[in-house]
Amino acid sequence: MEIREATGRFARVLTWSSTGILIVTAIYTLNRAMIWQNSIRLRMEMVSIDSAYPLSGVFVAIATALIVILLFRLLLFAAGKVVDLVDRYLPRRVSIVLGGGFFALMLIAIVEGVIVRAALHALDEAFAVADGLLDDTYEPPRDDRATGSAQSFIAWN
Repeated sequence: MEIREATGRFARVLTWSSTGILIVTAIYTLNRAMIWQNSIRLRMEMVSIDSAYPLSGVFVAIATALIVILLFRLLLFAAGKVVDLVDRYLPRRVSIVLGGGFFALMLIAIVEGVIVRAALHALDEAFAVADGLLDDTYEPPRDDRATGSAQSFIAWN
């Protein structure tokens, strides 16, 4: 878009102020995580937790972010190679469109084939473990709007 990039003192102030805002937001969110979890658990009539394990959440978020960044950089590198290869035989604009199309197709293939399948598999395993942890001694909900109640289409057992 040919917008000039911020440079000098203004760029440093902009970078540090946005970084500070993000750090404050992350600290606030991590501090409130246990309260938010307990409010949900209270509504679900479950025992409250003592900790939301914020460090574990941070490490998982960092690992996920690094994987996503690496994946996008790899895809951009591959798309650039496609642009360079096609640029030998076709005009530059055509090669850029083909490189962008290659990037989009590879991104869709990875998201649909790898990420979605792995996420569904991980969720299935997590719910299987959670089902094994819950006692069968819980009473069905008394609220008629809740799943598993007497008025629900989904049986409690």
